[in-house]
Order: sequence, then structure tokens, then C-alpha cells
Amino acid sequence: GFSLGGNLHFNTKLDSGYDRSGPTVVDAGLAARYQTPDWAATVSTTNLFRGMHSTYVHKVDGATTVAASVDYSFANNEQTIAVGTQHQLDADSTLKIRVNSRSKLAVSYKQTLTPILTGTVSGEIDVTDFGPDNQLVGISLSFEPK
Repeated sequence: GFSLGGNLHFNTKLDSGYDRSGPTVVDAGLAARYQTPDWAATVSTTNLFRGMHSTYVHKVDGATTVAASVDYSFANNEQTIAVGTQHQLDADSTLKIRVNSRSKLAVSYKQTLTPILTGTVSGEIDVTDFGPDNQLVGISLSFEPK
């Protein structure tokens, strides 16, 4: 990306992507962000300016953050609204919960196991259709050398 300018609180960015196998632009967009110590709001274009993504994140206190996002497609006039929260349970563990307007509920739990090893368990379900094709479960281990 290319930063168009900004200051301590407000930033803008131009982003693009190219397919190296041919002279094809695969993505391009603009983004703007306003940030304070307690909250941040971001608006960006997606999918070659055919969509828009906006977020609002608010730090409630030292342990809890809440967020909301809206994705909108100009091409098919569809939108997805999501709200979520992140709560730091203790110094080594974090719980995240998100629900969106497409009936998806996601939960993840992240635990620092050692100073260089983090484990995460996550899942996402479609609360209107409990069929096996609509559920996701994930487990990950991440090594982060210091």
C-alpha cells in the first residue's frame, strides 16, 4: 500500500494488487482511519471499489474491547453487519465472541502456553442451520520467537 498522508489521529492509504502472470489489477482500494486512545473508526473500499468495509472499535477498559463492522457490496446490494467483543481473562488468555447478520456465531479462546508458544481454539456455527457443512472448528499453535 501507499500512504496518502495523515497525522497522529487520521490516516489515509491507497492499496493495490497485481497478478504477476499478466498485466491484471486484481485489487485496488482506498482506506481512511481515525484513531484516539479509546476508539478507532476505519472505512475502506474492497474488491476493486465494488465494496466497502467499515469498522468501529472501542476500548471499554483495560480488559474489554467491543467492535462493530459493516461490509457492503455495491455489485449485488448485500451487506453483512457484525458485532463482537474481546475480553482478556487474565494476563495469558483472551476470549473473543462475534455474531453477524448472516446468523454466524464465532467464539475463540487464545492461551499463552509459554513465552514463545500460543494456543488457540475457535469455532463458528450457523445458528439457523446446524448441518455439518455450516460449522467450523479450528485449533492452532503459534510459535513466536522473541
